[in-house]
Amino acid sequence: RLSATVVPAGGQTQLEVPRPGEDLFVYITDGAGRLCAPNGEPAPLGQYDVLLARPDAPAATLAAAPGQALNYLSFYLKPFLS
Repeated sequence: RLSATVVPAGGQTQLEVPRPGEDLFVYITDGAGRLCAPNGEPAPLGQYDVLLARPDAPAATLAAAPGQALNYLSFYLKPFLS
């Protein structure tokens, strides 16, 4: 599965956790923002950053910077993380 997402400036979206039998590869193609995980500090995100997740990953939110949209691709692939 592959999806392209644009989060408008100042907006946010919940990252879809991969299904069993999948791993997730997220590629930030443009913009700026932050990753907000339930049990951690927000992490800054920018162009060319990558996120990896397995089905047991906690739900996370991607938030766009106040003055800039955040564009990313989500690749749901056969497991590649060990």
